Amino acid sequence: MSKNTPSLFRRIYGILLALSVIASGICLIAACLSVYYAGDGYSAEAVKAAFAPISVPVYVCLALTVIGFVLAAVNGAKEKSKPQKNYAYLLRAVKSKKGS
Repeated sequence: MSKNTPSLFRRIYGILLALSVIASGICLIAACLSVYYAGDGYSAEAVKAAFAPISVPVYVCLALTVIGFVLAAVNGAKEKSKPQKNYAYLLRAVKSKKGS
């Protein structure tokens, strides 16, 4: 496994997740509009008929999200974050020079 493999995997995962969210959103909007313009009201049967065909993209999006949480939990425990640098001393130095 090369050094760039995790980065490439995260990039591909991010692209897949973004595409699934966009596809699910478009499908949900289309289903809502079809129920609205059907004129049958918001009965349970009309909503069920409109939302049944879009269950696959929504479930794929949900599965990718859960996979992302699991991967973040597993990989997050292995990777140590770098300590944050404190630049407060630089801000104080810049402020003291401006005042001089």
